[in-house]
Amino acid sequence: MKFLADIRIPDRKAAEPFLKDHLAYLNAHFDSGDFLMFAAYANGEGGMLIARADSREAMDALLAADPLHS
Repeated sequence: MKFLADIRIPDRKAAEPFLKDHLAYLNAHFDSGDFLMFAAYANGEGGMLIARADSREAMDALLAADPLHS
């Protein structure tokens, strides 16, 4: 299954310590084929991604692993 996820960063300043790990997370899942495309919003308040997962539950678990999710 393919999913479209809208990821929002409501407080960019609070998120800054996690952005390096967030980018590594995105790149690792892109390299593995879990994420087919991702792009940041121009205003820096998040981004969208297209992902592949076996189920909604698997997609939720994949997104929950994002360092920005905490």
